[in-house]
Amino acid sequence: MRKSIIVVVSLLLICALSSCGRTSSNSTLNTYVDRSTTLNSGTTDVITSSFKQKTYNFIDNHIMLTINHEESLKFVEYTKDDFLLDDILEIKDLTAPYKNIIENRPDYDSSRFKRVLLLIMDYHDYERILRDVEFLNENIDFIEAAEVDGFTYPS
Repeated sequence: MRKSIIVVVSLLLICALSSCGRTSSNSTLNTYVDRSTTLNSGTTDVITSSFKQKTYNFIDNHIMLTINHEESLKFVEYTKDDFLLDDILEIKDLTAPYKNIIENRPDYDSSRFKRVLLLIMDYHDYERILRDVEFLNENIDFIEAAEVDGFTYPS
């Protein structure tokens, strides 16, 4: 009886491990990657192994910067050199339409306005995005950097 229970438990364990984490037919050595395309040519990967799963739920080449209120009202035209990173492909000011409103309408309440910039990087690497976000937050005191979950922004 005990031997048959061990055999049944072993078979269940083998079945569970053999089907665990299969998210794609492109598999090697018990590690499976499911790559799905997201906005703006970024990708989101789910990397699964038999024992642990690591999921990245952000775009692998975008960093969002929120500039503090005081700096935002200066409307500085930032360049790639302003952010101490070598691999910035493009900078998009997502709040650019508000510049004209804030400068030309004295009745507009801009007391909580903060500019939001999108850095599009010249690489696709989740770990590097995390390192660059941490670097920006530690080294530039007037911004908050974060990963980008995926959204639509004006072109």
